[in-house]
Amino acid sequence: MPKPVIAAVNGSAAGIGMSLALSCDLMVMSDAAFLLSPFTTISLVPDCGLNWLLVSQLGYRRAFQLSIESERIDAGRCVELGLANRAVPAEELQATALEWATALSKRAPLSIAATKKAMRLAADSDWASVYNLEAELQQSLAGSADNVEGVQAFFEKRPADFKG
Repeated sequence: MPKPVIAAVNGSAAGIGMSLALSCDLMVMSDAAFLLSPFTTISLVPDCGLNWLLVSQLGYRRAFQLSIESERIDAGRCVELGLANRAVPAEELQATALEWATALSKRAPLSIAATKKAMRLAADSDWASVYNLEAELQQSLAGSADNVEGVQAFFEKRPADFKG
């Protein structure tokens, strides 16, 4: 999916819920929310891609520890670990997520999609592959109507009107 996906977590995201939340591009959590990988308490293995997600986002040792100890990871700790981007009071969660989505919707959609594509590749590829994709994406964006509009808006000190 080329558009950014924001997870807004209010409460527990355990098991497959944790997998789904970590699959999103961005995450905001209420201060009452937590992530939990409870599989070792029920004699199962993390699933729905959770092993890959945790190892790629935290590194092996930290991912393994959180999983085998079935640690309940509160929102503040999720932000510290880089699993979530923001933690906010529960009553502000929905408004924060919507404000964030609205702000992102004003950015160049083709650029956002290309950046997401490159960064997703960077998560598990070598430098040269990512560099080559960046060059390809940059070539396709340079001179596009949105690129011209963005540069013109910058010099005119006004918000850009991207068409995507």
